[in-house]
Amino acid sequence: MILLILLIIVKNINAYWDDINWTQIEVNEDKLIELLLNEKSSDYCTKTEGIGRYLNISTKYNNIKVSISYSEPSFIHVFEERGDTHICYEQKYSEKGNIKGIIINTKKGYGYVRIGTDQSNRTKEEYMNINIMEYSYFNEIVFISLLYSIALLLLLIVTFSLIGFYFYSNRKFKRNQDSQQLEEQTVVYQHSSLENSEGINSTI
Repeated sequence: MILLILLIIVKNINAYWDDINWTQIEVNEDKLIELLLNEKSSDYCTKTEGIGRYLNISTKYNNIKVSISYSEPSFIHVFEERGDTHICYEQKYSEKGNIKGIIINTKKGYGYVRIGTDQSNRTKEEYMNINIMEYSYFNEIVFISLLYSIALLLLLIVTFSLIGFYFYSNRKFKRNQDSQQLEEQTVVYQHSSLENSEGINSTI
């Protein structure tokens, strides 16, 4: 009985998934797309109705980064296959309408995304700008390593500069101290010579 209920649930989920109206997009190079948001549909993640488009992105890349720019609050939902079902495994939302980027694993050659807005009561139709590009973890590692190298180099420069300034200040202080001592010794010597000279004159 329990197995039958589980099969019915899975069947209903798949039926809902199969009813989705997909927009097919092929990405084999960096691509900027304008999509008209004029469709109301039920959200597979939140189970609420709103304005958005389901994207079926086919690509040769192992990972892609999807960014969107819009004039109103916007979202990106990413789906993943798990056996015979699909799950919503990542969601991003922006009040200002701009989402910098969400990484999608496309090793199987495709990725499922829903983009849209929660402003479902508006009447005018607007375009959403979508930027899709290859994402490489290797390039990210190289970039981060470069930033760390630059930071380390700057730290070494500052450290050696402080050490150099410390020794320079000490040398300058010692030089000033020696000069002051020499001046004091000169004054004492002159004073002593003057006293001796006065003593000789008084004796004569």
